[in-house]
Amino acid sequence: MSTRKIVFGFVAVASALLMASTAFGAEVVVTSGASKAGKVSYAIDVVSSGDVASFNFSVQSPLISNAKSSMGGCLSDLPKGWSGGCNVVGDKMYVFATSDTLEPLAAGVHSVGIVHFNGGALVKEGSNVVIGDMFVGDVRGNAISSEAVTSDR
Repeated sequence: MSTRKIVFGFVAVASALLMASTAFGAEVVVTSGASKAGKVSYAIDVVSSGDVASFNFSVQSPLISNAKSSMGGCLSDLPKGWSGGCNVVGDKMYVFATSDTLEPLAAGVHSVGIVHFNGGALVKEGSNVVIGDMFVGDVRGNAISSEAVTSDR
């Protein structure tokens, strides 16, 4: 195979990946994982294309309603100049954050924080996480196209 064909193939694949990765302006990623102590953890990440200035969403799971929580780390990794909060109501955890300085998140993956719930026997059944009530906004408060992604460790 000639060098020209290899380079052309690489450029074609790279272009396709770039176009696929920009289909959404933002992604909210919640990764759940169980520990040996009967707890489940939810790691929260936001993937930004460089214009995310606020977000809110809910995380619903049967583990949330049947558990005591450790919410202290929910937004512990927010960048400087951002504030927000987390609250549990029923079987949902609500998360919201905004840039106090109207400085959007830089393009890339941003760890937001992690929360822990005592899940008991339900941890073995799987977390069945559903992300809903989602809004991601720019500095003017306009909605940015976004996608919710859940994952198990």
